[in-house]
Amino acid sequence: MIRQQIEWATTYGVDAFSIEWTTPREIPGSIEDILDDNFIKAPQLNKVRWCIFYDLVLRIQQTPGLNVDLSRGMNFDDPDVYNTFVADFDHFAEKYFNQAQYLKIDGRPVLYIWGTWNAIGRYPQAFQDARQKAAARGFDVYIVGDIIRADHFLPKLAAAYDANTSFMFFVPGSPPTKDVGAAAVAFDKTMTQWEKLIAGMKVAGRETEVILQPGFAPQFDNRQFIGVNGGGATIYIPALSKDQVTAMAEVARQHAHVAGSEGLKLIWLNTWNNWPETTTFEPTISQDPKYPASNYGFDLVEIIRDIFGAKTFSN
Repeated sequence: MIRQQIEWATTYGVDAFSIEWTTPREIPGSIEDILDDNFIKAPQLNKVRWCIFYDLVLRIQQTPGLNVDLSRGMNFDDPDVYNTFVADFDHFAEKYFNQAQYLKIDGRPVLYIWGTWNAIGRYPQAFQDARQKAAARGFDVYIVGDIIRADHFLPKLAAAYDANTSFMFFVPGSPPTKDVGAAAVAFDKTMTQWEKLIAGMKVAGRETEVILQPGFAPQFDNRQFIGVNGGGATIYIPALSKDQVTAMAEVARQHAHVAGSEGLKLIWLNTWNNWPETTTFEPTISQDPKYPASNYGFDLVEIIRDIFGAKTFSN
């Protein structure tokens, strides 16, 4: 299956996969073994790049012995949060950053962090200590943070990252929308406002400026997932047509900033195959009706190719 996913991705212009990471493989329930034993050993891996999608929330929740209350935010005053975060950067640098196919910007390994839009406490110092851990192993890490909100802006948090992003098109604090077409309009407004807020801002401890790297999904529907598993509010924002998803892609392209000296832009497709929430770009068996549903065939990868271009890494 990994073989087929890489073939589809590179055929339709996806340059890299961000692979979710939750805990080190020695912790029961870890998915690091799938990364180690399957993905990075795939014979087609030379066609694509990859990076760590650091799920800090699940890292905290799934690690035995950590007693962390996340109800009021990701509190970096808590030693368990602070020390785990810093230690994980050392783990990534030691184990993964020197991989030949690891995604890098100007030689800097890219690390995507999910779950810090509500960070509080000593996160500026934690980020500096984490960067130093990676630097001690010879890596100047490029950190992308899912922190964009529609309801408030924290300059210190924005500056902790090299790039700011949003995991979903409906960012925290944004009003609900009925479909992806309406969501694209709202997303454009949020990205425009965030661009103004970070304009000229320097990354903490660096002379480079914070940039914007939008993330988007083709739709969102967690009704069945919540119905089975519970644990949150149901959200249903369907794509009613291919044109609506195309409009969302165009918003993401419009707001993507240049990253690095090669003039490349990063846009995060969230996600490739998260079927429980229908945020999936991976091709499906085509059945009618296509919209609103998950039977869109190759529509979504065609949008990637047509809006962002088909060229990917050559080796």
